[in-house]
Amino acid sequence: HPRIIDFVRAAYARNIRFVMINTNGKRIARDDRFLKELEEVRPSLYFQFDGFERETYQIIRGEPDILEEKLRALDRLAEIGLDVTIVPA
Repeated sequence: HPRIIDFVRAAYARNIRFVMINTNGKRIARDDRFLKELEEVRPSLYFQFDGFERETYQIIRGEPDILEEKLRALDRLAEIGLDVTIVPA
């Protein structure tokens, strides 16, 4: 969602202490500004990760070429020290 950071801030403003975003990682892999905003608000991430085979992503997500993008997103999240839960389908 284009306003997900606003949602996270709204939750924290209401003293909700644990906020988690469910993500496929695409925007995290591509968008430096979004990554900086995540670093500022520091939610936990529920990260869809289905394995290391192109065929798996083709079957489950219809996107055989997404693996490299997911790995890039995970690397970027690790660099800023966010908590990530890996969730396979």
